[in-house]
Amino acid sequence: MKLEVVQISGDAPIQGFGYLDGRPWYFRARGNQWDFAVANDRELYFDAAIAATMHRGAGLLLSKRYHDTAQLTEEKARAIIRRAARAATAFLE
Repeated sequence: MKLEVVQISGDAPIQGFGYLDGRPWYFRARGNQWDFAVANDRELYFDAAIAATMHRGAGLLLSKRYHDTAQLTEEKARAIIRRAARAATAFLE
């Protein structure tokens, strides 16, 4: 698994994007849930992964409730992204 984080920023929501094995991914945490989406196609851009979070695009979407994303630090977001990326890799192979 090769996970590349291009950017993580924001505060309620905290958002991030990068590449997972060459596929664009997008992370968003807001309210009491986080979403991690990976586009199916390596040739697509981040907007494809964002569309997957809205159930409008081709990709894998992982979501989970989180007690309070307003308290989510960048370090914790990175840990969630790593775990989600490992889980997503199993589905994308």
